[in-house]
Amino acid sequence: MSAPSISFVDVHDDVALAAWHGAESASVNHERPLALQRSLPALTASVQHPSAFVRRVLLAARRDGEVVWARRSSS
Repeated sequence: MSAPSISFVDVHDDVALAAWHGAESASVNHERPLALQRSLPALTASVQHPSAFVRRVLLAARRDGEVVWARRSSS
């Protein structure tokens, strides 16, 4: 098993965005099974059409091509 590599997610790459969303959803479900989550279309809209007031950055850790960690940062 290789070490994970962390990189920015290209928010215009639908496959990468879906993989990021899947990892985030798995993490939320593990910690809070009854939590409401945003849908992939809602995430896509929020990152592909950003606010003039908030910058959103998505980071993903990949191991052997699979997203194993997802982090969203806003500033």
